[in-house]
Parts: sequence; structure tokens; C-alpha cells
Amino acid sequence: MDVEAISVRGFKIVASGMKQSAVDQSRAEIDDVLEKHGVTAADIRSLEHRFMELGQQGYDLRQMTNEDWKGFDVDPKHVRANKHIFEVLKAARKLGSEHPGSVIGFKAYELH
Repeated sequence: MDVEAISVRGFKIVASGMKQSAVDQSRAEIDDVLEKHGVTAADIRSLEHRFMELGQQGYDLRQMTNEDWKGFDVDPKHVRANKHIFEVLKAARKLGSEHPGSVIGFKAYELH
């Protein structure tokens, strides 16, 4: 069963094979992550595009330091926030999965 939780911060959590309560909790936790780091969902969406570009150019993103990120005009706090978002989603999948093969993801969207 597909479920989602929409945030007023410009993102939604979409999942399949997950409990609604786990998806709702992950949305709240990600709201907190964004607030803590002073980052928007649009910042994360831009960062994901930048990750793709740098990865396609052959850079090992896992090995990059804060100075490396700054050299590519990427704010390290965006990278830290993205890592925390990933950790929240990973924990939610472990705890809220209803069956093997469940998926959960973060999707930023334009606020109007």
C-alpha cells in the first residue's frame, strides 16, 4: 500500500509497504532536521542534482571534505542535512516496514 506525508516545508515522504505512522514520524523528524540545519527542501533538491553532476564527472562523493564541497560551491551544511535525512529514512524503513521490499523516499517540490 502506498502512503505519503506532506510537509508545509516543501517536501513529502512517499512510501510503499510502510506503516502510515512511520511515514508521519519520518516527516516530522525531517522537518526538525531541516530546521536544525537551516536548510530548505529546495536546497536538498539542488544538492541532489549537484551530487549527480559531480558523480558523473567521476568524483567520489563519499571521500569529499568540507573544503572540497566549498570548492564546488556546495554548502557543507546542506551535505550534513542530507545525510541526516537519509538516516531518518533508513531508520523509518527498518522500524515501519510491513514486508520485505518496502521503500521510502524524500521528494522536494515547489512551494507556491
